Amino acid sequence: DIKVNAATMGSIPDPKAGIIKPQAFMVGRINGQYVAEGISAGFLVFVGGLGLVLLHRADEGSASNRNNRFLLIFAGFLSIIIGFNLLTAFVRIKIPGYLLSSV
Repeated sequence: DIKVNAATMGSIPDPKAGIIKPQAFMVGRINGQYVAEGISAGFLVFVGGLGLVLLHRADEGSASNRNNRFLLIFAGFLSIIIGFNLLTAFVRIKIPGYLLSSV
């Protein structure tokens, strides 16, 4: 049997220096990804989901005082914003020119 494993990272030749550089994103291929790319994108989805859980915990009244509630709200919004923006950056790396206006 032949076992084919997915590559953790790729490599791309540098045209100026003539050396091979590591590549973390499989650029231009929507249906393909390296293992490191998938793990990092999955972690960012987890961070965004954790932000939603923190916002829910702040709303349900489990925060004992006002400072804890404010901290949960702040951490929740920060987690959602970080996760969303970094995932958007990942998509823009994979698809050059994605969501950019061409006016």
